[in-house]
Amino acid sequence: KSAYDAGCRRFDSAIKGIGGCPMAKDELVGNMPTEQVINFMAAEKIDHSLNLLNFESAYNQAKRIFHF
Repeated sequence: KSAYDAGCRRFDSAIKGIGGCPMAKDELVGNMPTEQVINFMAAEKIDHSLNLLNFESAYNQAKRIFHF
């Protein structure tokens, strides 16, 4: 929210936050979950160009691959 309020309009994210540097030792290293970004935009009524049906399809495919 702070980044958005400060004017940032482009965010990198990954489904379930999967990814990041495998050699990093810091628990804060990782990616922002795309679903968290989507929930924030919905709660704040922010217009976006995300195709939510395509995201749902990608999310379901990731569930099959990564078993989460």
